[in-house]
Amino acid sequence: MLTIPFAETHGPLALSLRVPANAVRTPDGEAKFAALLHSYLERGGQQIQPTVTSTESLRAAQEHPDAHRDLIVRVGGFSAYFVELDVRFQEDMIRRTEHGV
Repeated sequence: MLTIPFAETHGPLALSLRVPANAVRTPDGEAKFAALLHSYLERGGQQIQPTVTSTESLRAAQEHPDAHRDLIVRVGGFSAYFVELDVRFQEDMIRRTEHGV
């Protein structure tokens, strides 16, 4: 992503990434995640749209939406309640690569 010439684009490019909650649950994990975000921005990245949740949590929300009404995800520049998204958008979110830190 950082090899893209951001200065030549017509507006900001957003990096969407999904990180499992257990990856940032510890002080060490938090520090690594913060370092990742800072490094991306310091090297020219313009916008980051992180969602901190697991594939399992997203699937559970699909199966039992009433139990997961408070699950919020980043979708194309805005935040949305996962269970209120169209199933196509839910599947797109689930298919995104889940990254560790």
